Amino acid sequence: MAALAILVLALVPATRKDAVIPPVATQAPGPVPQSFLAVANYSPDQAVNPGDLRQFNSKWWSGGLQLSDVANQRQMLREGYRFLPAFNTGYVMRTQGLASDVPASTSKQSDPHSCIDTPCALNTSAMLAEVRGVQSSIGTDGNYYSIGNEVDDSFSDDVSPSVFGGQFDAWVSAIKQGDPTAKIVAPSISSVSCCDSTVSQPWGTAGQWFASFVADYEQQHDGAKPPIDVLAMHLYNLEPGTGTAGAEQVGHYVDEVQSFREEADRLGYAGVPIWITELGFLYPPGGPLTAAQSGQITNELRAL
Repeated sequence: MAALAILVLALVPATRKDAVIPPVATQAPGPVPQSFLAVANYSPDQAVNPGDLRQFNSKWWSGGLQLSDVANQRQMLREGYRFLPAFNTGYVMRTQGLASDVPASTSKQSDPHSCIDTPCALNTSAMLAEVRGVQSSIGTDGNYYSIGNEVDDSFSDDVSPSVFGGQFDAWVSAIKQGDPTAKIVAPSISSVSCCDSTVSQPWGTAGQWFASFVADYEQQHDGAKPPIDVLAMHLYNLEPGTGTAGAEQVGHYVDEVQSFREEADRLGYAGVPIWITELGFLYPPGGPLTAAQSGQITNELRAL
């Protein structure tokens, strides 16, 4: 979901296109930063440049898999800027030709199960090629990689917690073949209380999806937890009951993050940071933000 032309991503500490280019020398990353701000540009050209990042005093950007402005962004990487690639799962990876037993053109209506609530045969050679294309751009010095986008949402990746485990393992394996010290960013889930609608959230709320994923993974791996270095969530002002936008929900962003922190701690991820990998404010279209709406946004960003 994209609500703004430029989306902001932030880290919450544990306490609270197709071009293939030669490898770029990158600085080996240190530990997960204690403050994290990145920009994902959803404008038509998809390009992010240093000017975008300087507005937010950031060195990070995200969006897709490939550099969108190869010449300029290769130089950004040399200067210490960082790119966070995101690999899709579930229904979306099926549409990308990453399932060897389901044609990419197969609609969800004609096959509502393969890769979604029923395991599919993964095209691991195509997955590895996709990973190597990314690593040829950003290097292989312990970079961060995101696996899964809004996995709980039927309008995004849409995959059951139990089926996701096999897809997660396949991506981790492909990533670590070329980057053994890679840092894995957990699947981005919606706001933890979203939503009661079985149309948009067929596996329960986003928080329930994540708890089920951890439990299913442990069962499938003799008690071992998913190897996650960073947790991830999205924040939009959606009403938990209906999944529709509501201005009053903006005031609950911090509550959503705190709820995820508590749930993650309970599941054994105490000390693992939470990254807000997508954030937006949904207001009725038709004109610029009102002063009240702007103030509401400012207050919530400060609170986060």
